[in-house]
Amino acid sequence: MPGLLDETAALAAKIFFSSITLLKGAIVPAFIVFALVLVGGRLRQVIEKETKWKWVLSTLATTFVVSWCIALLAYFYPIITASQEHGLGLLPSSIAPSLGDLVASYLYGVLKVTLVAAVVALLLIPLEFVGVYIHSVVDRRLAKLPAWVKLLATSYLTTLIASFIILFIVPEAVTGILFLLYYGFPA
Repeated sequence: MPGLLDETAALAAKIFFSSITLLKGAIVPAFIVFALVLVGGRLRQVIEKETKWKWVLSTLATTFVVSWCIALLAYFYPIITASQEHGLGLLPSSIAPSLGDLVASYLYGVLKVTLVAAVVALLLIPLEFVGVYIHSVVDRRLAKLPAWVKLLATSYLTTLIASFIILFIVPEAVTGILFLLYYGFPA
């Protein structure tokens, strides 16, 4: 019987310390999500005002635009940083790509980024519904606090739920999206 108690205590300790690590690990991404929510909230208001779309469509469009900008930066960042290397020299004209090849490569990259942003936007919509529900609860419970504090609390709780989902339910989601961005669509 002592062996079973030791295993149970070890499992309880692992669960406890893993939970503490998850709570701490969601802090930094919550600030990033908070900044994206601030930018996205303003963008959604502009989209909703200009297009007269309802909340769901304007939120989907906003998520797509923000995801597209992030995916574009992630896709072209290696190319931009590699072009800054000075010691590379010039390619001989016999093996250098033509202007048409460079433009086609760029357009193909933009198409890949657009498709990945569409996939990411669709994957994030359920988390945005969860975030809206959490925000309504936080708004009621912390009614006396400023709006930005309530939004920060909502961002943290939503990031915590998203982290739990990504780590324990679909851990291959992040690597799958990165694979889709860099290698997923055949040329």
